[in-house]
Amino acid sequence: GARASWSRGLPVLLLDLRRPGQLCIFADDLLLADDTTLGLFRFLASLARSAPFVLVATYRDDELQRGHPLRPLIAELARRDDVSSLTLHPLGTLDAERLLAQAGERDPIQGAERERIVGLAEGNPLFLEELARSAGSEAALPATVAEAVLRRLAALDEDGRRLVTYAAIGGQQVGFDLLE
Repeated sequence: GARASWSRGLPVLLLDLRRPGQLCIFADDLLLADDTTLGLFRFLASLARSAPFVLVATYRDDELQRGHPLRPLIAELARRDDVSSLTLHPLGTLDAERLLAQAGERDPIQGAERERIVGLAEGNPLFLEELARSAGSEAALPATVAEAVLRRLAALDEDGRRLVTYAAIGGQQVGFDLLE
């Protein structure tokens, strides 16, 4: 089938490239990968020691739930001595402000608007850039940020979504007693 076809053809293609250090295969957000894609990634990882390419992938560990099909692959890769892992933390206030200063497509955002954007983004570079891009518009939230939040909400069960709704009504910080 198709799986056998790519498993025969892909190694030949990669080995034919023969440009060590010049090929990087990048998989963005493996949390969204289906079983076939995870199988392909596992297969590529098995070739990585001897093939002329670097394999790079991203995933959000804060969204990696118990039982997710990516978990066994991460555990398998963590045992290998040729695999490195890098955890990215949210940007601090100074780094967020630096990024905001560089991201401006128009006049730099200053004062209260800058503080508001840095506070809302909570260190997330995508949110910082999108909030900066939409600064001054009528939209309460840029579509890209809203979509990212909706995708996270969709992954919750009904009780989880109800809890998030109550928390949202409660404001930025909600005490546990309110949610009980």
